[in-house]
Amino acid sequence: MERWRLAEIEADVVAASARLRELVPGIGRFSFAYPCGQSFVGKGPRRRSYEPVIARHFTVEGAGRAGQRPGYLPAAPAGGLGGERGRRSRGRGAG
Repeated sequence: MERWRLAEIEADVVAASARLRELVPGIGRFSFAYPCGQSFVGKGPRRRSYEPVIARHFTVEGAGRAGQRPGYLPAAPAGGLGGERGRRSRGRGAG
């Protein structure tokens, strides 16, 4: 995400949404979850939040603040199921 720009993330979101609608006709609305909880693109002084981009395209997102606008419902942060920590604790070759 450090190499991305706002225009690139928006183009990617639009393309992915179009592909989902193509694959699942009648899908209606769907939500967005920030990859690894990261809601920024760029690095250093070029770092920018892409939450406004996501807010334009989704009504439910994986990070944000309730009450920003009518119909907006941010999803509660969801914890993992032990993913990487679980793999490490089982040793090599597990999982």
